[in-house]
Amino acid sequence: MAEWVRTSLGKSVRIFKSSFLQPLLKVCQGYKLQREIVEAALRDDNCKDVKLEDQK
Repeated sequence: MAEWVRTSLGKSVRIFKSSFLQPLLKVCQGYKLQREIVEAALRDDNCKDVKLEDQK
């Protein structure tokens, strides 16, 4: 595998992962966590006024 990483294709894939895929995954995970928090708040009787549209 070390030989593959040294090729230009391997370097391109590594750059693509670090520059695009990893940041995209972080954003998606953050959105999922935020949605879970909002849904938990909606299930709570004390937070019935919270609406999903208010969360951005």
